[in-house]
Amino acid sequence: MNTIRRGGPLLLVVLALLLTFTGSATATRLVTGKQIKNGSATGADIRTSSLRGADVRDGSLDVQDLYRERARQLVPPDGDIGPEGPKGPPGDRGVSGLRSISYQRSQAFNLAPGSKIDQFVPCPPDRLALSGGSSFYGNDLGPLILQSAPSSDRLSWHVKVENNTFTSVSVFLWAVCAID
Repeated sequence: MNTIRRGGPLLLVVLALLLTFTGSATATRLVTGKQIKNGSATGADIRTSSLRGADVRDGSLDVQDLYRERARQLVPPDGDIGPEGPKGPPGDRGVSGLRSISYQRSQAFNLAPGSKIDQFVPCPPDRLALSGGSSFYGNDLGPLILQSAPSSDRLSWHVKVENNTFTSVSVFLWAVCAID
């Protein structure tokens, strides 16, 4: 008799656990759409291929929302090429292109650590500045280019450089020029 009394509480615990787990499994099977809060279900909550056209509000989907293969079926194929239209008026004359590209290089500027240079590199009188920049020697890291831009009249290139290294460097400033 003692063995039955000792097993009684254990049997009740096992039975309670069994009912608890079975009850929650049954509850998940009994949830209906009326019990789901609007906007709380995501695509991961919907069974694949379970929605049909009648389940989707009209105008809420675009062609991009569909599979590519299905979208191709919905877009009509290209038609035949139509006749050539009338000839339009002649357009304005475009630029003739760049001619005679050259570059200008400044003298060498020796920059001590922490120093800056702010200079314009002029192009020859008949040319416009297209590009520019700087080059250096004396240190593998090199100075920091703060500005590299055309001047407002495009006749020179504006370059600002700072030596942010711990040694002196020699810097050259450049402008690429061309006849427009």
